Amino acid sequence: VGPGIVMLPQVFQISGWVWPSTLIVLLCVLSAFANTFFCDSAARMPGNSHLTGRNTYIDVCNSYLGGSTTIGGRMVRLLAVLSLFGCSIASLSAAAQVYDSAVVLASPISSTFALQFSGGEAAFIRWTEQGVEECDAGG
Repeated sequence: VGPGIVMLPQVFQISGWVWPSTLIVLLCVLSAFANTFFCDSAARMPGNSHLTGRNTYIDVCNSYLGGSTTIGGRMVRLLAVLSLFGCSIASLSAAAQVYDSAVVLASPISSTFALQFSGGEAAFIRWTEQGVEECDAGG
């Protein structure tokens, strides 16, 4: 599912219910096909016809791509690490937004501040219940 699940209510609010529901069903079907193909690939590994072995995603890929010494094996490992890294960044971002919301709602000043980098320039921004605003040079 991933950290993007927290944005689903907003997606439905902005887009309505038809398109998001259709895309979610389509993605569920595609995910089921991908999992079926992966289980079939794992079952066809030598010595694992009844899925009795404990094989990870990397083990299955190495079985077909020749291990970590080949270019294909290295690419699979690189893509797996990049995927985990991207999921970690998205999770940290979602957690930071939840923490900021909690601080805004619980603190007496009702705002948090951040340093934003955009277009090669840095600026301080303030986040409140009403939204985000850029701070002036005087604070």
